Amino acid sequence: MMPFSPFAPLQTFPDLGLLSYLLIFVLVAIQGSFVTLLAGLAASRGIVYLPGVIIAAILGNTIADMGWYMIGYLGRFERLIARFSYFRRHEEIVLVLQEEIQEQGLKILVVTKMTMSMVVPTLIAVGMARLPFLRWFPIIFIIEVIWTTLIASFGYFFGQQISRAETGLQILGIVGLFLVLILLLWFIRRVYRRMI
Repeated sequence: MMPFSPFAPLQTFPDLGLLSYLLIFVLVAIQGSFVTLLAGLAASRGIVYLPGVIIAAILGNTIADMGWYMIGYLGRFERLIARFSYFRRHEEIVLVLQEEIQEQGLKILVVTKMTMSMVVPTLIAVGMARLPFLRWFPIIFIIEVIWTTLIASFGYFFGQQISRAETGLQILGIVGLFLVLILLLWFIRRVYRRMI
């Protein structure tokens, strides 16, 4: 019987070739950092290559960011204000936020991207404020490259450490079993002496 391994499902993972990277690209565009971390973990097990994971994840995150920006840019908030009273009541707040994003949008976007908090609403707001694409995209792309590389590398090195720890735990388990057997023999011998 094989010893328990948390990577057992990954060892039977079929080789999908370049399709693996396409799958990573799509899943990262949908989910983001968690998939990047798991893909780095898969790279540590030799299922995919780390540089391919990083490139696919960067492209997936970048496409997702552009998509959220375009949703805000093409969303036509003015139509919502004209049709729904809820948005008319909050029109002043939205206009102030749009004005603030025009002035501070790049700073807000950089902070949200680096802290991984409220990225999607911020990208939509940046699109609604019509912040020029070339004003925010290069900086966000550089942050994306750095951040994604760090996350994928963390998954990769974490997976390697788990493999090393797994080997160490197997050795520790054998030593522990040996100690339990010695204690069991000592206990049986002691009980046997008392009985005689």
